[in-house]
Amino acid sequence: MRTLNSINQNVEDAYVKREALLKMPILVLPEQKLANQYVGYFERTGESKSLFEKAKRYFPDGIQHHNTYVSPYPIFIKGGCVSKVFDVEGNTYLDFTMGAGAQLFGYASEHYEQVWQTLATDRFSLFHHPEELELAEKVNAFMPLVESIKFFQSGTEAVKAAIRLARAYQKRDLVVKISGSYHGWMSPTIRDIRQPGVGDLYMSGVPKAEANLCLTVPANDLSALQKTIRKRSRKIAAVIVELPGPESGRIPIYPDFVHEIQRLCRKHKILFILDEVVTGFRLAKGGAQAVYDLQPDLTILGKVLGGGTSLSAVGGPRDFIQYFSRNVTQTIRGRAVFVGGTMAANRVSTMMGLATLQAIEENDPYNTLDQKAQKMVDRLNSLFDSAGFPFFAYHFGSIVQIELVAWPSKFSWSRIFDFQKRLSSVHQYQLFLQSQGILSLSGTRFFLSTAHTDEDLNHLINAYRKLLELIPTK
Repeated sequence: MRTLNSINQNVEDAYVKREALLKMPILVLPEQKLANQYVGYFERTGESKSLFEKAKRYFPDGIQHHNTYVSPYPIFIKGGCVSKVFDVEGNTYLDFTMGAGAQLFGYASEHYEQVWQTLATDRFSLFHHPEELELAEKVNAFMPLVESIKFFQSGTEAVKAAIRLARAYQKRDLVVKISGSYHGWMSPTIRDIRQPGVGDLYMSGVPKAEANLCLTVPANDLSALQKTIRKRSRKIAAVIVELPGPESGRIPIYPDFVHEIQRLCRKHKILFILDEVVTGFRLAKGGAQAVYDLQPDLTILGKVLGGGTSLSAVGGPRDFIQYFSRNVTQTIRGRAVFVGGTMAANRVSTMMGLATLQAIEENDPYNTLDQKAQKMVDRLNSLFDSAGFPFFAYHFGSIVQIELVAWPSKFSWSRIFDFQKRLSSVHQYQLFLQSQGILSLSGTRFFLSTAHTDEDLNHLINAYRKLLELIPTK
């Protein structure tokens, strides 16, 4: 496990390199060279194109998933095994999305064989079952602060429930988040997502009064944080944070900053919510809170928790989680938060989650994952340096960020054309890598699993080498 000093240095290095990259012209791949590269790719993926045309009749924009869409059409996946997935025409892709980080052990892992065998013969219904209790016990063993837990289906749902709980407990309405962070698509935390400064861009359909219940502060801005909390402390129910920073560390947060958030929350009796939907059981057995030495009041879990299936949770001290009560007396007193969900804690998801945590306990994969990520980052940075490009890669545990196009610290409408050009370049790079059989999240984010091999890394490096060869040097 990394020390806080090493994390601090990692964050510092990322910001220094990003500033240098921002000063460089945006490097665009020549369209003619790309067209020549894509001839074979488009021929191989014609069925995906046909399915996409049909999907546009039924789905908004023809898709159900945003971050894995690559223009001009998405790849339709039929199956996966180990570190690879296969499209409807049998083409193989090296997958670094891993279900947006949900797959810690890759696809079709032996750790889940018993689950599938059981489910194939043991029919189940939506009642209480032993696995939900066993999973709760295992989570508590990994994260002692999660004394009690309430299961949900998605990270968005769990965030909404945690905020409602915080408001009910505190009798306050405001929530503070870090600019650029994504805590699901429900209001009010959808304010200022993805890129700091976009404000209410994504808040269509949210009443202004509700939108204003979310306050934002820039990452690592201690003065803004202190001023916001000091000014509105008696109205703030909670501060919610994701680590290693917004967008899984694309905007990395210094350890001192998040510790100051925790200190101010304690001082002003504000609940400190740690969103570990991505980091829970991925950064470490005890999640980001163990790595950063934090004691959140509420912890939000997802992704790895369900072993690639639909499962999330809100956990914390019993005194807090008991607010999710069905007790009518508690409801009348205004001290209960009614939540529900037909598929919450369903047996498929809890069995997969339990198998995942058991595999973690038996194999302790984190040193191996960290070493794989470090090797990947070292080889990429060496490639970028030797080719004379200011690109760079860095990682937090098994989450790798690759920067080919740096983003300004804050979105501005006056620089909209600059942002569009950067976005266009990112899409270019992502499509080229996909044509080389490499899948990533938004073209910049890579999640490693225990299934990724040195051969996979060689494939990735060769794909980036080919990409660099296409970039004009003059």
